Amino acid sequence: MILFDSHCHIDDPCFEKDMDAVFDRARNAGVRAMAIAGVDMETARKAVRIAARHPQVITAVGIHPHDAVHCSPDVLDGMVRLAKENDCVKAWGETGLDFNRMFSPQKDQEACLKAQLAIAGDLDLPLIFHERDSRGRFYDIVKSEGPASGKGVIHCFSGTREEM
Repeated sequence: MILFDSHCHIDDPCFEKDMDAVFDRARNAGVRAMAIAGVDMETARKAVRIAARHPQVITAVGIHPHDAVHCSPDVLDGMVRLAKENDCVKAWGETGLDFNRMFSPQKDQEACLKAQLAIAGDLDLPLIFHERDSRGRFYDIVKSEGPASGKGVIHCFSGTREEM
């Protein structure tokens, strides 16, 4: 069986000392490729650097709902540049709403999600979504403001069957 890890955070500092060994173990287990999902500008840049050294890695850039309080036009513009300048960027995300932990206020999460939906549509990139306990707001926003392509994957979802 050939495996693809569609969502990992191998850019996490805990992997820095033995990253090559992690890639070796993954390859030996049948994982032929993986996607690193960025959650902020720092992790997006790091993911791109890792992909430059490991051709089996593709990346996504985006702002996680936990970090939406830091979502600004400057940060988003930087991510757009990163996406346009690096062929390894194949998706936008991880983006969405997380009302469970509330590391960022709801209004910031919603504004950041809307901005990222527009960007992903403009760049024609599929989305990587994170949704936890948003009580239907995620569905409402994506349905009304999501890109026409409808391309993406839901990495985390706590909604209802009807919302899915």
